[in-house]
Amino acid sequence: MKKIITILIALIFSMSFMMTTACEKKTDYTVGILQLVRHSALDAANNGFQKELNKLMKEAGKTVKYDNKNASGDKTTTKTMADVLVSKNVDLILAIATPAAQAVAAATDTIPVLFTAVTDAVAADLVDSNENPKYNVSGTSDLNPIDMQVELITRLVPGVKKIAVMYNTAEQNSRIQVQLVKNKCAELNIQVVDKGISDQNNIYSFYIRRQ
Repeated sequence: MKKIITILIALIFSMSFMMTTACEKKTDYTVGILQLVRHSALDAANNGFQKELNKLMKEAGKTVKYDNKNASGDKTTTKTMADVLVSKNVDLILAIATPAAQAVAAATDTIPVLFTAVTDAVAADLVDSNENPKYNVSGTSDLNPIDMQVELITRLVPGVKKIAVMYNTAEQNSRIQVQLVKNKCAELNIQVVDKGISDQNNIYSFYIRRQ
């Protein structure tokens, strides 16, 4: 009797396992996402990417799941998280912001890598050129139209001779854009007074000194 009960229990567990396995839906693709820090613009890029990819996958009759990671602005954590995503051998990695993109690009040369919220991919050594990205890395730039912005200033303030530019010293993207402003202003004989800001409190003090 005990033997029969044991066999029945084994059969029940076996059937339960097979039913559970049959009910599990296989995912076609896994996409890793590494975001540098929580920020409204970066969050929007993340959500927009997932929304559009979900739409495309649905149209293709495929499924996708996401492995989201956020480094909270810490570059060391960014590298660690990039290594984790690569070790999981995901099908594709989206890197949001320059440090995240650099960490992921350094971690793999085989997994396809897309980046966004990167100002100058060439200066960040992510691609050889915007027209011909290298290896497994490609993406989009959020570079502002600096030349057009400076020209707009000259229209709004005819005869302008000097402009002030504040930028975040901790961001390579900011430094790149300041240099582009200087280059354009040099063509128009406009002096640029630049001030690097490392803290929000510096903004007010910089404004007061210029009064």
